[in-house]
Amino acid sequence: MRTLRRGLISLFTVGSICGSALFATSALAQAYPSRPIRIIVPYAAGGLSDISARMLGKEIAAAWGQPVVVENKPGANAMIGTDMVAKSPPDGYTLLLATNAHVINPYLYKSLPFDSVKDIAPVSMMAIAPLVVLVHPSVKAKSFAELVALAKTQPVTHATSGTGSPAHLTGELLNMRAGTRFQHIPYKGAGPALSDVVAGHVAVMFNALPASVPYIKSGQLNAFAVGTPKRSPLMPELPTVAELGYPGFNASTFVSIMAPGRTPPDIINKLATEIQRALATPAFAEWVRSQGMDSVGSTPQQFAADLAAEASQWQQVVKQTGIQAE
Repeated sequence: MRTLRRGLISLFTVGSICGSALFATSALAQAYPSRPIRIIVPYAAGGLSDISARMLGKEIAAAWGQPVVVENKPGANAMIGTDMVAKSPPDGYTLLLATNAHVINPYLYKSLPFDSVKDIAPVSMMAIAPLVVLVHPSVKAKSFAELVALAKTQPVTHATSGTGSPAHLTGELLNMRAGTRFQHIPYKGAGPALSDVVAGHVAVMFNALPASVPYIKSGQLNAFAVGTPKRSPLMPELPTVAELGYPGFNASTFVSIMAPGRTPPDIINKLATEIQRALATPAFAEWVRSQGMDSVGSTPQQFAADLAAEASQWQQVVKQTGIQAE
């Protein structure tokens, strides 16, 4: 009887502790936010990631009545800013503007100062911008099929913003899927890379569509396809690589919000719901469209699944090619 009594006391004690913890977490979420929020952008000011964070911050501040401060912490391929968030209190007051680098870095580098899965929690994918296959007019290929055929018979140079960048890995993915011989030419940034393709010094570039549109419309560069599973509303006439014979092919850049690991689920869900609401506002929605991006606004669960799929694809590419960060 005493053993039973002790067992029941232990059970109720554990239950009380768990119930108290759940109550505390729920109360914390209800009170959230009660002070300013900061969004860490692991890139320099002025780029698409930075502007996305500021647009989102403006919407959240207006809705929640709390200031949202954007801090730029560039360096080490986004790892400096990410590490700062990973080591921040998991209370929803420090967030990360994350991009493709978050899922690629674990495979490019031998070690990271944080665990990209355990120390960073997915909140919501905000928007996706397709990579477009850009080709200089001097190249003797007038369609994606002709470009693939050409790159099977001889090396074709493609410019990127650096080793391990989405553009670099896209070229390697196409080499794996199509048997092509795209030759990587790294630059210190997408701007210089694009300039050399426009000048005809490099044949091809897998570049973000928004930055490419002016060169496509002016005729300085040809566009053959986009890497996303769906066509882009910015240029719906462009087919996808997938529909041209490579099902499952997915090459894009994304902007998203993540939080420190162990952030309470109630807070994560509250943030995700607010991001979805913000993306649906006319001003934010129009800005996203103007940048050639597709608005997403996923749940944390959907975002986690998308990250897993993206990680699996790029892990395979890095493993098969042996790419390592410089």
